[in-house]
Amino acid sequence: MTSLESFTGGAALAVDFTAIERELAGLWKTASMTPDGGATPAVMRACQLNLVVCCEGAEQAERANTIVTDVTRVRPSRVLMAVVEPGDRQERLSASISAHCSFTPGAGRGKQVCCEQITINASASAARRLSATILPLLLPDLPVVGWWPGDPSLSDEVNRRLVETCDRIIVDSRRFADPFARFREMAAPGPPISDLAWHRLRGWRDLTAGLFDGPFFEEYPSRLESIRVTYAGQERDTTVPGRGPMAAEAILLACWVASRLKWSPRRSMSGITFERQIFSEHQGSGAPGQVLSLTLAAPGAVFTLRRAGVLDCVTATVDIPGTCPVPRTVRVVERDESALLCRALERAGRDPIHDEAVYLAAALQSNDEEVPR
Repeated sequence: MTSLESFTGGAALAVDFTAIERELAGLWKTASMTPDGGATPAVMRACQLNLVVCCEGAEQAERANTIVTDVTRVRPSRVLMAVVEPGDRQERLSASISAHCSFTPGAGRGKQVCCEQITINASASAARRLSATILPLLLPDLPVVGWWPGDPSLSDEVNRRLVETCDRIIVDSRRFADPFARFREMAAPGPPISDLAWHRLRGWRDLTAGLFDGPFFEEYPSRLESIRVTYAGQERDTTVPGRGPMAAEAILLACWVASRLKWSPRRSMSGITFERQIFSEHQGSGAPGQVLSLTLAAPGAVFTLRRAGVLDCVTATVDIPGTCPVPRTVRVVERDESALLCRALERAGRDPIHDEAVYLAAALQSNDEEVPR
C-alpha cells in the first residue's frame, strides 16, 4: 500500500489528486513485474463501477474492507473508502491506495484480475470535504454506488452530499438503531436504495407468497386481519418491541405483507404486532434481528412460518378447522454480508415492491397517511 498525504492547513486542506493517479499508475506497473524484473502472468485491470464505501471509525472500516475484498472478486470496482474518525477534532485529511487482486484459472498459467482502492481518512471536522475529495477520483462513464455498512443518517450534511454523488445507495437496516426514523429518511426523494436486510428476507418473502398457492387458498389474502412477527433479541436489549435495535427486518417483512394486501398506514398500525423473543448470547442459536416467525390470521384460518432450530430451516403451517395441517419445512440460508452486497450490486434501478414496504414503514413511524416521496 502506498500512502499519500497533503496537509496545507485550515481551509486549504486538500488531497493531491495528480499524485494519486501517478501512484496508481506505478502500482499497476509494479503489479505487472516479478521481483527479478520479468513479466508476471497476465494482470487484468478491471472495473465495472465506482463503489463508494462510507465508514465511521477504524473498526467499521476494517470490517468493510474484508467484505470489499470478497466482493471485488465478483464485481471489480474502483473502491473509494471514506473513513471518518468521529473523535478526531483536528483538520486531518489523508489518502492511501491499494489493490485487490484475485487469480482466475484459465488457459496456460491463468491471469490475475485486479482492481484498485483509494482510502480517504478524515477527521470529524474535515468530513465535510469528503464529497469534494471523492468526486474527482470517480471513473467517468461508470455507475456510482454508495454503501454505508453502519447506521447512517442519510439526511445529515456529510452523508447528504455523498448521496448526491451516487446513482444508487446500499444500506443494511438490520444495523439501524432507530429503524422507523431511518425508513422515513429512505422514503424521501433521492437515488434508488438497496437494503441488505431486504435481500436477507428473500426466502421468507418467497415462502409467504407460497402459503397462498392453489385455488383453495387464493381467497384468504383478502380476508387477512392481522400480521404478527417475532424476532430475536438479546437480554441486554431493553427497547420497546418493534421500535428498537435489531427490529428492522421484522418491520420490513410485516410492511411488505401489508403493502401487498394494500393496507393503509392506519390499517397497518392496527393490524401489525411485533414480539421480541429474548435469548442469551451463550445459547448459540439465532442472531439478533433474525425473524423467528410470521403469523397471518384470517377468520377461520391461521398461516404460520416459524424458524425451526439452528439449521436455518423454516416450517410452514396452515391451520384451518376441519382440515389436517401438514407442515412443510424448507431451508432458508442466511447469506453473509459479502454475498448480500453482491446481490444488491446486481440490481439496477428501483425495486418498487421494496420501496412500497419502506414507504409504509415510514408512514407507520410518522403516524401519518402522507410521507414525502
